[in-house]
Parts: sequence; C-alpha cells; structure tokens
Amino acid sequence: MFHATHGQHLNLDDFFEAHAKTARDKEIVELEKEKSCRLLLMTKGDEVRASLEWKGKPTEATLKNFNAEEMALLASWNSGKKAKGKKADLLAMREESTAPSKPPAWSNEEEE
Repeated sequence: MFHATHGQHLNLDDFFEAHAKTARDKEIVELEKEKSCRLLLMTKGDEVRASLEWKGKPTEATLKNFNAEEMALLASWNSGKKAKGKKADLLAMREESTAPSKPPAWSNEEEE
C-alpha cells in the first residue's frame, strides 16, 4: 500500500474519485472515436453527393465520365467498406448495395 499511495493516507473519497476519473477517461475515448467516425462519414457523404450532383448517377452509359477514384468513393460509400478494382466492377458493387442514410450531426450537447 505504501508504494501505491506513496505514504499518503487514502480515504474513501479518493478511491471513488479515482474510479470515476478512469470511467470518464474511457467514456471520453469512446466519444472521440464516435465523433471522428461521424465527421468522416459526413465529409465522405458530402463528397459523394457533390459528385452525384455534378456528374449524375453512374450507369453503364455514363461510366466513362467517372474516374477510378470517384467510382471507388461511390462504391465504398454504398458498401460501407473499402472498395477498389475496375470501374465496371465498382459500378456493379455500388448497384448491389444501398446508400447509407445521412449520419446524425455531432451536436453541441454531445460536444459538451
């Protein structure tokens, strides 16, 4: 006990404060992960929407208007996992899956 407290007295309040602090620290790490995930989804979603608004929906006929990076972004957005390959394969992957809903924005209450 001397090594843990460095010769100081330990009362019940100190014990509960230490446990509460470790629980808060774990919660903070989880919330920061969720925040970064939501912000990444929002930025990727904005990129996808801008690409679709500017070039339209990719089809077999309009596939030549999209480069490989844009098709990879569209396919990975719909499937939820990293996608790479030929543009035709990415188009098929995009058509097989449905687009995710817009993630909820990070609110001020959550930030606090």
